Parts: sequence; C-alpha cells; structure tokens
Amino acid sequence: MGIPRGNTRNNTREPMLPEEAPVRGDDFHEAAAKFLERTIQEAVDKTDRESRMVVLSNPMDLTLVAELLARGSVPDLHELVQQQHELMAARYEEEELMAFPLERVARTAYEMRLVDTNRLQEEPAVLECMSRFRLLLRRESRVTPGEQEWLFRHDKLWEFYILRHLVTESLEVIESLIGKEPFANVLIELAGALDARMAQRLGEKILAEAQRTQNHAVATSYVRRLWARSDLPQRAA
Repeated sequence: MGIPRGNTRNNTREPMLPEEAPVRGDDFHEAAAKFLERTIQEAVDKTDRESRMVVLSNPMDLTLVAELLARGSVPDLHELVQQQHELMAARYEEEELMAFPLERVARTAYEMRLVDTNRLQEEPAVLECMSRFRLLLRRESRVTPGEQEWLFRHDKLWEFYILRHLVTESLEVIESLIGKEPFANVLIELAGALDARMAQRLGEKILAEAQRTQNHAVATSYVRRLWARSDLPQRAA
C-alpha cells in the first residue's frame, strides 16, 4: 500500500508480508483500499490529511501498516509501533509461555544508545520473534564474520523501546540526556509520556538549555507536545 493514487493493488506491499499473515491476496488488497479510503475521509482538514499522507509515504510506517492489516488489525497512524510491539509480544507469550521481557529489552535499548551501538544482545527466542515482526533486522556481523547480529530496523523502533525505559527512570537521569542529539526525539516524546508534573519540570530544564545554547529545536517541539496535554496541573481548574 502507499499514497492513494492509481490502482491500490499496484501500491500494496503484499510481497513483503510474512508467510503466516492470515489476510492475503484479494482480502489484503480490499483491506488496504478500505483503510486508505477511511484514512482520507476521517481527516478533519487539509493539514490533517497531509499529515496522514506523510506517514503513509514513510517506508517504515507503510510497512507497519501493511503488516498490521495482513495480521487482521486496524492500524492507528499514531500508534503503529505500539500496535506492532503488542502483536509481537502476544505471539512471544503464546510460543514461549512467558511474558515478553519488555523491561529488559527497553533497558538494553537505552544502554545501546548511550554507547551508540545498534546491536541488540538478547535471548534467541526474543531476537527471532522481534525479527519476524520486522522490529529487528538480522545480518552477518561486520566484526566477526560468520556470526549473526541483530539491529533495530529504524531509529523510530529503537526509540520506542528507549522511551519505555526512560519513563521508569528518575528525572535526574533523564535530565542528563538534555543536549545529547541521539536522545533528542525521545526527549520530545517524554512530554506526553511522563507524569504531568515531571514532564513540566523536564520542560523547564529543556527550555533553560535552549536559552543557554540558542538551539530551540527540541524545546519548541517539547513545549508543543506538552501543551497538547489536557492533564497539566495549571489546567486542572
């Protein structure tokens, strides 16, 4: 599937779908066409429609949409990675008879970003399951020929797990990441993920850093996300 122009069948990503996907062939093409139509119709205005099309023009997001449709789910353009993770975690639990180790994987993802290395070390069953759901990419090691290594397919996927770890950390730890470019996107996401008061306190630190460096990119996006919340203390009245 892709930007809705021409024949939907020609724009789909069915050849990339996993073999076990239950929705295939004509059923998949029909689901894709209906999703695209609904996505456009539900847009509240031109800006909303354009933002939806931006998501659907992103190869990674488009692949997740196709996978979710093929697995019988209804994609939410704002929660694509969360939806894919939940499907993966459910499959892992079904096969391994234990919960997916989210806390451990999230902590490892955070530690990987700290040292700028995208190579996940985990139990084989975890790596295989995440790979089947296109969260990880397997390739031959560039350090040790003949060995396999596992990487997050995209920064957005990597940052999903980093965020899951940081919401469990102290404000002091999170503040230590301010000004570090590898964590810029995750810091912005924390504006909506942290407890409201903690998010406000973090915002004050981010704004102070922006004033000091005269680099307002992260601060501007953070404040925009923060003020989109309806649970801020000063709005309680």
